[in-house]
Amino acid sequence: MDSDEEYFTDRSSQADFEMATQDSDDGSFGEDFEGDEEEVDVGFSQDKDIIRPAKKPFEVDYKVLSPGDIHQYQNEQIDEVCSILGLPPESIAILLRFMRWNKERLIETYMDREDQILRDAGLGPEFAQSPKTMAVPGFTCGICYEDEQGLQTYAMICGHRYCVDCYRHYLTQKIKEEGEAARIQCPNDQCHRIVDSKSLKLIVDADAAQRYDVLLTRTWYNCNRFEEKSGSEARDAQAKSRYSLERYLHYYNRYANHEQSAKLDKDLYLKTEKKMQGLQAQSKMSWIEVQFLETASQALQLCRQTLKWTYAFAFYLARNNQTAIFEDNQKDLEMAVESLSEMFEKPTPELKDLKVDILDKTAYCTRRRIILLSDTAERLAK
Repeated sequence: MDSDEEYFTDRSSQADFEMATQDSDDGSFGEDFEGDEEEVDVGFSQDKDIIRPAKKPFEVDYKVLSPGDIHQYQNEQIDEVCSILGLPPESIAILLRFMRWNKERLIETYMDREDQILRDAGLGPEFAQSPKTMAVPGFTCGICYEDEQGLQTYAMICGHRYCVDCYRHYLTQKIKEEGEAARIQCPNDQCHRIVDSKSLKLIVDADAAQRYDVLLTRTWYNCNRFEEKSGSEARDAQAKSRYSLERYLHYYNRYANHEQSAKLDKDLYLKTEKKMQGLQAQSKMSWIEVQFLETASQALQLCRQTLKWTYAFAFYLARNNQTAIFEDNQKDLEMAVESLSEMFEKPTPELKDLKVDILDKTAYCTRRRIILLSDTAERLAK
């Protein structure tokens, strides 16, 4: 989902979600509920300054957080925990993302099981303060086997050293092709050390670094799995009630995120023909050759609609191995849709060179959608 745009919802989307979670007869992920609620006729006056419509239950006060707001709040959280635990900010950021930004639980767990939480989060007992590249005499890169004199190399505190070019290619692929950021591990297959932000930005170019920051911001709200085990840890009725609310909001927010994105994609679809005409004029391509944009736009809308309803569906799923498979399929489709959406929004002059990539990603999104729906239906039938 997964853009760096404002990601929270309008009022109508929550009503749709609540209707979806109450209607057990509708087995479709691809159809919207329709119907406007009637205004209450109080019978006294039509003067809106005197009598105002009663506030609906779902009309709650909220604040839309921009990516800048989220980034600022994340930094405040990092600084606060950093002052308590005394670790480098980059390591604190990795720990907070691992603990789903629950700073209280992070501090409690760190105090009780320091070594375990560092290991589980992809860190270790030692931390590098100032990452830097260097030339190592007699060094041969374990990836490309380059061994020229003066070759610039890099290694994290784990000690697995590779040439800067290979490291840059690895990190850029993780960010741009796979959509990863928070849990990028060392290139060594046997090492689970997480690449921190300072190390990453030392190596990658500005474009990849910007995309990395966008993906990190999404970790605030873009994890598609809800942590069910927190419910079993509830100690009293109030905690259980809070857990139930958090669980509902987890699925509702992701439902609403995709609904909002679907509206943006629909607006984009209405402008697709103009974009196709512009591409045709600038690239000398035929009208048939630019049809890939319309195909991609239609695929985006269909996949967004499917993803939206998977979260209403997931709300009722019991936690088991089948659920994990469903969520993996859901995540694969989600990442593919976000990647296609990013390519589709590129400036018109760049679209000609991206045609093959857009066609491939469109086909992949379509396949992943079919796999998600088919696999889910088959498992439910068993």
